[in-house]
Amino acid sequence: MPERFGEFELLSPLAKGGMAELFRARDLRSDELVVVKRLLPEMEQRPDIVDLFLTEAYVGQLLREPRGKWAWVYCR
Repeated sequence: MPERFGEFELLSPLAKGGMAELFRARDLRSDELVVVKRLLPEMEQRPDIVDLFLTEAYVGQLLREPRGKWAWVYCR
């Protein structure tokens, strides 16, 4: 069963790195398919990593890809 994460339904994992993981997801507000990047739980306690993640999210919003949708999600 898909996991709900904020306003997203995580459908399937795509990748996992040292800082975050990527999921194919559905935006429950718009019903669009998106990719969600979620910070790993063990990284949430590191202010330097959280700052890097949020900076990446900001830059990602500036570099929108017309063929796909991304959502950087940070939840505590």
